[in-house]
Amino acid sequence: MKKQKNGKIAIFKTSLISALLALVMAFLGCSQGAVDPATQPVTQPITDPATQPVTDPITEPVTEPAIKLSLIEAALLSADNIKSIGIGVLTAGDETAYDYPYAERIFEEGYEISHKNFSSETVIAKQLLDIDIPYKKDGYTYTALEFSYVTDSHNAIPRGTCELVKKTHSGIRMYMGYIITDDGAKQSVYTSKGEKIYEGASDSLIEALTRDINGNPLFYLAKKGLGEYYYFDQSNKISQSDHTSADDRGLYFDYNEDYGKSDNELNRYHKMELIETVVTEQVTVIVTEPVTEPVIEPVTEEITEPLTEPVIEPDTEVVEPDTDEITEEITEDTDESEDELLDETEEYTEVLTEEIAEETTEEDTEKITDEVTEEITEEITEEITEPQTEIRYEVVDVIYTEELRYAFGYTPDWRLTKFRFTEMYNFKDGYGCVVYPDNTLMFLNVNMIGNRNVYREGYYWYKNGRLSFSYYASPVIRDERSLGNLYFDSGYVRMRVLYTDAYYGNDDFYVGEDDIILSEYGEILEIPEGYKIYAYSNGIVTLERNGRYGYYSTAGEWIAQPIYTYAKPFTEGLGVIGFSDGVKGVIDTDGNVVIPFKYTEVSQVSSGIIAVYSDEIGTEFYAKLEKTAN
Repeated sequence: MKKQKNGKIAIFKTSLISALLALVMAFLGCSQGAVDPATQPVTQPITDPATQPVTDPITEPVTEPAIKLSLIEAALLSADNIKSIGIGVLTAGDETAYDYPYAERIFEEGYEISHKNFSSETVIAKQLLDIDIPYKKDGYTYTALEFSYVTDSHNAIPRGTCELVKKTHSGIRMYMGYIITDDGAKQSVYTSKGEKIYEGASDSLIEALTRDINGNPLFYLAKKGLGEYYYFDQSNKISQSDHTSADDRGLYFDYNEDYGKSDNELNRYHKMELIETVVTEQVTVIVTEPVTEPVIEPVTEEITEPLTEPVIEPDTEVVEPDTDEITEEITEDTDESEDELLDETEEYTEVLTEEIAEETTEEDTEKITDEVTEEITEEITEEITEPQTEIRYEVVDVIYTEELRYAFGYTPDWRLTKFRFTEMYNFKDGYGCVVYPDNTLMFLNVNMIGNRNVYREGYYWYKNGRLSFSYYASPVIRDERSLGNLYFDSGYVRMRVLYTDAYYGNDDFYVGEDDIILSEYGEILEIPEGYKIYAYSNGIVTLERNGRYGYYSTAGEWIAQPIYTYAKPFTEGLGVIGFSDGVKGVIDTDGNVVIPFKYTEVSQVSSGIIAVYSDEIGTEFYAKLEKTAN
């Protein structure tokens, strides 16, 4: 595990020198050729978009693939309310002179909007789009999906839910490359290049937060409810989709078209299978052999006879008729231990009989005889055998139902597994995720062999000291908060560790759970103490503690110190971070600033498009561009 670098003074000096150098070069108006954005600050003079029409011919080649400054340098030179970055207190200076090319010009050079991860080949450009809507800080109301979890009873395992709720937005929101505006009166949808393709009543389209197998973003129509999916076809007309939830990609959020797609030739397929469910009930069964008559009854009669002769008349109801027959059975079937017991009983009976004959009446004798006989019989029975029981399960019903099952294969007819899994997600980084009917989760390699390093099923002690049955399970909340589950990413995967009761053997009794990040070799990524995982993506963990967020790499280093009150998970190699009531900006996975910390609103990257807002400038759009192959 790498340790964070020390030397706060050295870092401060380096940042200050870099900042001063940038300001000097900007002041002198130095022009540069093609430079590495990771090592050279942007020094091109700022141009006013109002004086530079989009139709002007391109006179110079594109020389700014990306704007990248260290996070400390950005904090030093950006907005006034950023005073600390977590490595000493820094005083903000003049705002950095950021300058971006215009996307409309870059398109002519063979560049296109890209949803691929940000890299040194990526160009960040401004888009001049004719999209404007009054900014509303309190927010316009709109309908959206919300994911949460519930428990059906005390100590029941939590289960996920999804429902439509009312939320607010400032006027513009991004969805899988589309730009959506809604001012409470009408709703409009634009493409990533600003072409309006839909206009309707407010809240008439609801984002379904999923794509079909062809990558088309899906919507619900408010008047139709959640039962049907719709998409914009190639002519940008809204059409009904044949998509089913069986083809969803596990999580629901604003993801790009590559998320959840197989990165090899294997794919998942599904069908309805007839499943047999056997219903049983618990019963208690006596397993000891029953006591035979010769063991109990003859002893009772032999004891009774000598007791009754001296005191009972011949016609008294005494059990005598079968004495001879039973005596013969005793002679044949009893062993020496029983004979000795009977001899001792007879001697005891004779003494007792004499005492009874002397001290009791005939009526008392009969009553005492019955009591003694019963007592002795019970003692003999207990000495001979004690009944034993065991719990068994008896089948009371068999139920047949049709349930969804998945299989991996190259084609629907060329499958490598049976249709046996209740959940399945496509391959990423060499592994495909499967969930068995007993809810245990596992990753298979291309040979359909499970990776035992990331498999868990057995007995463990939970942190509260309770013995539990533990296994890896699929996430409960199915939105961006569970990002990192179900797919490997940069050699790691996020895992939900579920614990159920083992002491009483109740599989449905919820004990607790853990949230961890595992390497493909089974090594747990060590998270700084006290922090919770909010999301994992692009090799970066978004951590939270007491309302403060930071970005932490799998190398064990902070790339953004945990001092921020606002953060979104990394998508497409970029993360939005800042302050809830202050400025926000965008950084890459190395911690370099890509879009400066000067906007009050910054959207998450949405298939290559970012929307920003500030009171001084209004709404602007940035595009993430890459050159297309010739």
